[in-house]
Amino acid sequence: MKINLINLKNKFAYILIISLLLQFLKAVTPLYMLTLGSIFIISTLVILTTKLNKVSISHVSIYYLLFLISLIFVALNTLLTFSKYEIDLQSYIIGNIRMWPLPLLPLFLMGLLSKSKKLEIVINIYILFIFLAAISIYLQHFLGEFEFFSQSYDKRRMGYENKIDGFASLTGNVTTYGASFYSAIIFIFFHKLNLPLLKSILISAILGAAILTMSKTGLVMAMLVALIIFILSIFYKYYRLILYLIIIGLIGSMVFYEYFVAAFITMFVNTFGIEIYNVSISTTTQWQDFLPRVTDRIFGAFFMATFADYTLYEKIFGIGLFGGGGAFGFKSGTSHNSFLDLYSMGGVIIIFPFLALFLKVQIELFKSYRKNMGELYLAFFISNCFLFLLYNVNNGAVFHPAISIPFWCSIYFLMHYNKKKYLN
Repeated sequence: MKINLINLKNKFAYILIISLLLQFLKAVTPLYMLTLGSIFIISTLVILTTKLNKVSISHVSIYYLLFLISLIFVALNTLLTFSKYEIDLQSYIIGNIRMWPLPLLPLFLMGLLSKSKKLEIVINIYILFIFLAAISIYLQHFLGEFEFFSQSYDKRRMGYENKIDGFASLTGNVTTYGASFYSAIIFIFFHKLNLPLLKSILISAILGAAILTMSKTGLVMAMLVALIIFILSIFYKYYRLILYLIIIGLIGSMVFYEYFVAAFITMFVNTFGIEIYNVSISTTTQWQDFLPRVTDRIFGAFFMATFADYTLYEKIFGIGLFGGGGAFGFKSGTSHNSFLDLYSMGGVIIIFPFLALFLKVQIELFKSYRKNMGELYLAFFISNCFLFLLYNVNNGAVFHPAISIPFWCSIYFLMHYNKKKYLN
């Protein structure tokens, strides 16, 4: 009976991860939020009615607790902004339902997973999900847009010369895939399975789909992760992986020339402003040079446009859920920067605990890897480095499952990881 209960808890952990990743369904049916809430409630009951796992107190767990407390402050602080931002009770409840799932994920994994080794299954689920998201993008280029996904980028958005669309996927709207795919590639590279051909096929498929999304973020992140994979392959002497990736890339470029090469060229032109192969900068979207586009987001050019209207209290303590850049269902402005969106939500009360938590996680991951405690530490570390870059130019990413589940899993990994047990 004890074994059955352990297996039940593990399965609920996997169901929880899958349900979080399928958040695109919230735009398809209102039953999604009800289902997700039910899974969290049942998972809570399962945890409370079974033997609790041992929890070791560490610096990471303390920083994590402080961040959860800061979220409580945001929830309470939002009550003060009801009248000013026209927030009703229903939107307040929905906003909280969207804010809490990912930050609470480490706690639920600690209560549900029987041992840290089971985290590898969670990672495999994430890899499979991103791969299926990539496949959903390819299929739409051949079968047409899937109506149950978010709206695509039509041909004219990125320049009519391209004559192809940028499609949404299982991860959500068009921009979310380009902001999330890289973590799966890092996990595939460090996966224990010694199958370089399979790894190269998965990496190539996921990487190519990032370009086909017609997202500027997707293109830049694809170029960065390709560079990192090449460097890591040289460092670990995975020369066969490099060879397979080059061969598959060449074959893919020839077979899917109309889609892949045209998308890369058009995205390159509209990202860096260098016109090549008779493709000109799109006239249907506002053009901005690459560096100013990045620095405006990093240094808060969009944020300052609304920050000036805040009261002194709001400049220090934020404006609550309404400041989340639309991530919680409110039609609000965005800073195009996840860190500044956090500041807008809770001011100094939330931004400092989150930055401290993120920094502490990275320090512990790197220190543990240096002590030869496993390459999964390095995989999480590199994934979080990419995520840090993404947070500077993308809003709402901290609370988006497809983007940030790896980060929250890394917190669980550090809080619950029994090193000797895992290595054995």
